[in-house]
Amino acid sequence: MNTVDIINRVSESNKISTGRAEMIISIIVEKITDKLRKDDEANIVNFGTFSLLKKKTAAVGFGETEGPVRNYVRFIPEKPFLDIINS
Repeated sequence: MNTVDIINRVSESNKISTGRAEMIISIIVEKITDKLRKDDEANIVNFGTFSLLKKKTAAVGFGETEGPVRNYVRFIPEKPFLDIINS
C-alpha cells in the first residue's frame, strides 16, 4: 500500500473528495514529523508510537570509524490497533 492507496481508501470510506483526503493525510504526516523532530517520539492513542532512532552508519573510508548519523523511524502499534488488525 502506498500514499495514493491510503488517500483513495480514506476518500471512499468517508465519502469525501480525494483532494480533501490528501489534505488530511498530509496534515497527519506533517504533525507526526514535527513531533518526531521536537521530541523524538510521537504517540497516537489506540494506534501506536513512532520513535526516531539515530544510528551511525558504517565506516566510510580508510581510517574512519563512523559515518554520518542517519535517522530511522520505528512504529510500535498499541493493543487496540493490533486487535482490529487481528480480528
